[in-house]
Amino acid sequence: MNSKQLKYFLTTVEEGSIASAARILNIAQPAVSLQISNLEHELKVNLFVRDFTGVKLTEAGELFFKHANRIIKLMFTAQQEITELTNDVSGNITIGMCQAICNVLAQPLLEEVQKTAPKVNINILTGPPNTIKEWLSNEQIDIGLSYQEDIKEKDFENISLLKEAMFVVMAKKASNEQHQSLLAKTHITFTELENIPLIKSNCGKAFTKLIEAYQNKIGFSLNYSIPYPGQLLTALRLVTQGNGMMILPSSAFYHLELEGKVHAVKLEDPNIYREVVITHSATKDPKNTTKFLINTIKEQTQLLQKQNLWRV
Repeated sequence: MNSKQLKYFLTTVEEGSIASAARILNIAQPAVSLQISNLEHELKVNLFVRDFTGVKLTEAGELFFKHANRIIKLMFTAQQEITELTNDVSGNITIGMCQAICNVLAQPLLEEVQKTAPKVNINILTGPPNTIKEWLSNEQIDIGLSYQEDIKEKDFENISLLKEAMFVVMAKKASNEQHQSLLAKTHITFTELENIPLIKSNCGKAFTKLIEAYQNKIGFSLNYSIPYPGQLLTALRLVTQGNGMMILPSSAFYHLELEGKVHAVKLEDPNIYREVVITHSATKDPKNTTKFLINTIKEQTQLLQKQNLWRV
């Protein structure tokens, strides 16, 4: 028994006659008849009842038809998986990341890819969530790393990475009594933020709406007394100098925390989280390199969580 015999048998069943199967297969009718006869001889049963109208399956033929379908599907799956295994992971791929995500993930990701897939060339672009969404729509990037709430589209497939917690970040050195009292804290409630001077962060429209909803519920507005300076790096410089505080995920400031330049207080009551997602096109099958990158991003994210650098 071989794949050719199975193919001829299944085509004959679908077409209802050996003559029609031969036309579909673009081969001579006797060649189809011979392969089916050899199959019947090997199985020691008649698979078809033949008459002037064509062929019909016997009881044994009905049973064999189910198994033949399953065998062909398994052979196709095996062939695909072997092809995936033997294909080189190589080529150029562009990833779009929000600034905070890039801050924590870019370096370990690039190092891991260089080590495990040196033929892959990664280009990383950074921008706010709305820009990531636009790049994906215009196919300027292959993969986007952003936030679930900002990037919901029917043509995108979102793969959840983690739900990151939010923190109030401040300079390690106190600039006043209020600042000094916050340095003793590890957690802070939303209501305690009322009179704290904050630098407005560029965390996406969905996050802004979430914060506004809590403000309306409680009945006060956060004290955004310092405008966002346009870049996360510049905003964090203001923070380290004691010129304001920010609400941010740990991905944005972990390096400054390791250097002893900032103190982070987890925002609670309510706990505010953002879901970080990997996004790619839902209308195209991802190529091998894209699949490899998605798996590598997942692995590096898990390592960063274990190291407590990307906190949830």
